[in-house]
Amino acid sequence: MNELFFIPDSSERNTSITSNDIELGQLRIGIRNKKYFPNEDCEIIIISNSKEYVCKFRLNSTDKDRSYRIINKQMFHDLNIKEKDILECQKIGERRYNLSK
Repeated sequence: MNELFFIPDSSERNTSITSNDIELGQLRIGIRNKKYFPNEDCEIIIISNSKEYVCKFRLNSTDKDRSYRIINKQMFHDLNIKEKDILECQKIGERRYNLSK
């Protein structure tokens, strides 16, 4: 699974990075992108600009229509993630992902 995908997935309505996401340091993973991520709460590695971030990965609930979350406030700060940004992501290994703006 080395295909490129986008966070948030712009094909989903009402999906964008919000001020609340920035405050919480979270990226919400929509339904279409769930296939790239684990089906359990765990830690994942996000690599961006040659730096590795250990991120919390959380399933919001057992409701399959709810988004997953990647949480790391330092990564948000370092990457200067803003409202409405679209991020490019690529799965590169088991629980490992490249991320860029």
